[in-house]
Amino acid sequence: MSPPSMGAAKPGAPELIASGLGFPEGPTVMPDGSLVFVDSYRSELTIIGPDRKPRRYAYTAGAPNSCVLGSDGALYVCQNGGTTGPWRAAEMVDASIQRVHEGGKVETLITEVEGTAYRTGEHTFTLDPRDDLGTGFVLR
Repeated sequence: MSPPSMGAAKPGAPELIASGLGFPEGPTVMPDGSLVFVDSYRSELTIIGPDRKPRRYAYTAGAPNSCVLGSDGALYVCQNGGTTGPWRAAEMVDASIQRVHEGGKVETLITEVEGTAYRTGEHTFTLDPRDDLGTGFVLR
């Protein structure tokens, strides 16, 4: 018997699943059919199960940007450190990739690559040297 889920998407108009969130991004569907996404302004991952009630899955600090489900069952989070436009998180952290285990334990995996820390802006990952920084940027 398959686990309960939010159900199949229906053709036609979009269906509201949850509201009152704090800048949700990067949704991931879990094996049980629940939906996990980052909630940047709340510095957390939020989960919505079959009852459609948003609940905290894990507190990450900073401002998580997206999450994906790994083959090990953990969620991997792109963490920008705590900025979204002019907003700043109450608890700033290093920009990083975080692993979030079931139960909410957060582990920072990486903050730099080969000794270089990279920072992005404007939610756009741009590596083109001709970019005028108007649509996004990467700094090191």
